[in-house]
Amino acid sequence: MLFTAVDQINRAGPSVVLTSVHGSMMAQSNLQAGLKAMDMSDFISARKFFEFGISFLSQNHWVEEYNLSLSLYDNAAKCCLSIGDSEKLERFSTQVLSNARSFEDKLNIYYFSISALCHASLLEEAFSKGVQILSMLGEDLPQIRTHDEKIGHLNETTSKLSCLSDDELLTYKMMSDPSKIMAMKFLWRLQVSLLMGKPSFIPHVTLKMIHMSLVHGMSA
Repeated sequence: MLFTAVDQINRAGPSVVLTSVHGSMMAQSNLQAGLKAMDMSDFISARKFFEFGISFLSQNHWVEEYNLSLSLYDNAAKCCLSIGDSEKLERFSTQVLSNARSFEDKLNIYYFSISALCHASLLEEAFSKGVQILSMLGEDLPQIRTHDEKIGHLNETTSKLSCLSDDELLTYKMMSDPSKIMAMKFLWRLQVSLLMGKPSFIPHVTLKMIHMSLVHGMSA
């Protein structure tokens, strides 16, 4: 029912909208339809809904409808990543990076951009950007230069884990800090890309993820 109703609205288009309030309502309806389509893994249809939603926004929407605009552009970019449309991914990303009010509001786009670089096998660039974002999140990767340093970090981590029982690990506190959760997401993305590009660096990332989990809690 939601898809049918929103599709009828979109057939008429933004030209029939008389006020910015009505336009905002139509944009919100498209956002809801797009999110539902994403839940069904229909990213092509979802992107169409997000694009229609953007078309219903007011001319000054980044000021007057900021949260709605951010949600529409963020999700449209995510769909582009999922279906491999790098051109539109860059277009939506540019809008967010140019208009976002905070570093935190840019993080999803940074993640999508790094993921796109990995998909394009541009692993060095993806790794470099990932490390830069992690540093901005306050989570620098450990500078392990020698084999002995690597063994030292490994032994230290093993010692900390050995102090926890299986039950304690299973019931360990959950990570709640949004910036730390996002950092873990970037670390996971780096770990996947390192499998193909810098496998010798994987232990550095893994140890960092374990350390963060012990300090800040487990990430779902």
